[in-house]
Amino acid sequence: MIHKTPLVFGPVDSRYPLYVYARQKGAFQELVFGKKVDHATKAPFDLIPERDFHFLPPLFLAHSLSDQDVPVTESMTLEKGTLGSELHCVNGLPHDFDTQTVEAEGKLAYEKAISFLNKKRLD
Repeated sequence: MIHKTPLVFGPVDSRYPLYVYARQKGAFQELVFGKKVDHATKAPFDLIPERDFHFLPPLFLAHSLSDQDVPVTESMTLEKGTLGSELHCVNGLPHDFDTQTVEAEGKLAYEKAISFLNKKRLD
């Protein structure tokens, strides 16, 4: 997975194994921050309910209540901590349910995202 130049384009199978490894080993933070990182470096990225995220623009968040990778509380925290954000939830679907754009739930998520963007554009 280590290349001479940053990998920014290419087939998904050139990047997906890194995601699978990070998920299986619980190594997301280590891969992003390194092995020896102090709390002060990671603290700005903590999604704690008390955190004020008003510095972020309005967010459209799509989340499955059955997500095995990211707890729905993470999206709920972002929605509550930002102004004008919207959370769209589905139930019983995997983390990447929105990749299934021809299925009803994935299609609806994209329709709601487009509606959200159009509404924000007019605001």
